[in-house]
Amino acid sequence: MKKIFLFVVSALFMVSCGEELEFNTPALQGEKDGALWRSDYYSAEINGSGQLIISGGRGSETVLLKMGAAVGTYILGEGSASEAVFTSIQDVIHSTNNEPDETVQIYPADGEIVITGYSDSGNKVSGTFWFNAFSASGLNKVNYSQGVFYEIPVSGGVSATVVSCDDAVTATEAALAIYNATDATSSDYAAVCNAYQAALMQQITSCGDDTNTLQGIIDGLDCGGGTTPGVCQTCSITSFPDTEYCDNGDGTMNVSINGAPATNFDLAGTSFEDYIQALETAGYSCN
Repeated sequence: MKKIFLFVVSALFMVSCGEELEFNTPALQGEKDGALWRSDYYSAEINGSGQLIISGGRGSETVLLKMGAAVGTYILGEGSASEAVFTSIQDVIHSTNNEPDETVQIYPADGEIVITGYSDSGNKVSGTFWFNAFSASGLNKVNYSQGVFYEIPVSGGVSATVVSCDDAVTATEAALAIYNATDATSSDYAAVCNAYQAALMQQITSCGDDTNTLQGIIDGLDCGGGTTPGVCQTCSITSFPDTEYCDNGDGTMNVSINGAPATNFDLAGTSFEDYIQALETAGYSCN
């Protein structure tokens, strides 16, 4: 009898939580230091580096979650490209990139953000999170548990199929195999080299590059020279949002994903034309 009672109570609790979440959709909420915290306002956008930024607030308190845009799990902590930030009423900023003072806690800041999926249109994102964040002094701590963001509208939208970290790694491995098999004197070398570079850039976007290992490989590639200043190309592929590439004429280009603010990238000795050609060789449509 006792087991039946516990089962009924558990079932009612789960239904109640489900109804509460559905009633408040879209929603960004969680338990802050053990008490329910639900945002009054929220937003999401993908920045020029391809990171998803989700923010929400209740009064002057705010929560900000930063991670890759692909569906998957993002680990938080010092040195991670992903981050959770809480700003208190007193305007004290707590971050998962801050270390605690040893008098407060010996364990480092940590946490996890999971993007569970996008809506069919790609315009809304859902997932879960938890984190322990500290102030810059390390003396103040905030804990969020059972965090949920549900159907949060993404500014400008995002492709319903975002390149996952696993897919990006697989694409990089394939591009590397072709690159290693192509002689530097071959007429195909520039296109193959640029395709490898593009795959590495996509892997950084999808997986992050906390140690700058991938960026180091990109910087070390020599795919050929020459640029055409002032040219812009918009390239698209079914697995990634429309991206605009603009040559700066100085060996760099500006890259803007889905109309977001542009980010400057070093072409690492590659000509802008060869870079665009490499994208087209990789299956992108550019115009």
